[in-house]
Amino acid sequence: MEAEMGVSIDVALAQDAMVPVIENISLNEMEPISWLQTMGEEMSEKVVSFLPSLFQASMYIFGGMLVYFVTVWFIRWIASKLPLHDYSEKIGLKKLLHRMQIKSPLHMVLGKAIGGWFFMWFFLRASTVLQLHDISLFLDSVVSFLPRMVVALFIILLGIQFGTTTGKVVEGALAMVHVSSSKIIGIISRFIIILFAVIGSIFQLNIADDFIKILFVGIVFMLSLAGGLAFGLGAKETVSTVMKELLNNKE
Repeated sequence: MEAEMGVSIDVALAQDAMVPVIENISLNEMEPISWLQTMGEEMSEKVVSFLPSLFQASMYIFGGMLVYFVTVWFIRWIASKLPLHDYSEKIGLKKLLHRMQIKSPLHMVLGKAIGGWFFMWFFLRASTVLQLHDISLFLDSVVSFLPRMVVALFIILLGIQFGTTTGKVVEGALAMVHVSSSKIIGIISRFIIILFAVIGSIFQLNIADDFIKILFVGIVFMLSLAGGLAFGLGAKETVSTVMKELLNNKE
């Protein structure tokens, strides 16, 4: 009996010793499952939290496309009511578009440009919602630069138109009073107006003031040098004649 009791006690002790081992094995087997479950829950939470931002960005992009097509249609409708085609021919904009290999009419170019600006603005909002910071910074700089560039181009076009008209008026007025150099004065007045229009457009683009100063000094130096050479070469015979007369008078 004592032997049997000893055997039963040993078996019980062995079973008690095996219980922690079995529990450790079961816990080790469950650890990968719990880790995968935790990762899946985190991913699902991120996806669920990202869905509203994705939906909002999609609505921005859809709204930008809608505004783009509406803008193109609206400008086309305005162009059909106004003589925009004739005006573009008068100011020389149609020839400029042909030189730039742009075969579309002016109203289509304006519609796509303005509609594209609106679409870029909506796309900027979408990238901000999605926290695409690099794209947002780039689009922000482009969106803020495009209106200034359009205004600068209009300043140059108006300067060319006004300069051409002023040059013709000056040339005609001087021709009526029989001024021989009326054509040259008309060209100079036209060039001065266009030059100031270009400088104004450069200021509109927020280009550095030092560059403007260097450009202005260079233009003044160029005009001074051209005037000096023209006077020196053109008045060479006149100066020699005057000098001969002065020398003859002294003698």
